[in-house]
Amino acid sequence: MNPLSVSLFVTYLKGRCGTRVTRHRKKKDHHRLVLDVSSSFLFSNSQLPNITDHLQTKRITMLGKILLTIDALILLFAAPVADYSETHIFNPAWKPHAKFHCGQTITLSVIMGLATLFYTWLPSGRLPNPGPVPTPAVQVERRERMKDAFRTAGFLGSVYWLAGMAAILYPNTAGTDPEFGDITDFPQGKAFPVFAGLAILGAWLETKRLG
Repeated sequence: MNPLSVSLFVTYLKGRCGTRVTRHRKKKDHHRLVLDVSSSFLFSNSQLPNITDHLQTKRITMLGKILLTIDALILLFAAPVADYSETHIFNPAWKPHAKFHCGQTITLSVIMGLATLFYTWLPSGRLPNPGPVPTPAVQVERRERMKDAFRTAGFLGSVYWLAGMAAILYPNTAGTDPEFGDITDFPQGKAFPVFAGLAILGAWLETKRLG
């Protein structure tokens, strides 16, 4: 091979290597540009909430649901146990018709507790076929459904206790029977507002979070 051929061959190899290096650099720069653009889009403040704000919102969410759940469990267990006892349903001084209404109250408490749990944890925000990316209108409708569910849970979880506080206003009623305490005492007047407050506060926290 003569010197001219060798020189031409070396020049050719340099050109090929330079082209490959240039292409590699361009491709690398392109990937870096795509990564930077994607990162700025995905993690910009306008697209995702701050992590601290997200955690705080999560705590508020759970607090409201926990309060509603505690109230529901009291309705399901504590209230029926208190009435299904010697002071109420097994009280020999009570007439059969009075025990009938006591049984009605026990059943109502259980139903209210179940309904409160249902509306507290109901996935009412889910909509049929919202699409891969929910539109603003779909998000608004989902939020309103969730708010309605929590308002319903708050009402169901508090109405039993509110009715109990109003019961003392009827003629010849008392919070206790003479054999179990002073008939002028009204111990329910201390407990019932607290239980009702659990449901109302829990529902308020959830609707406030949703805006």
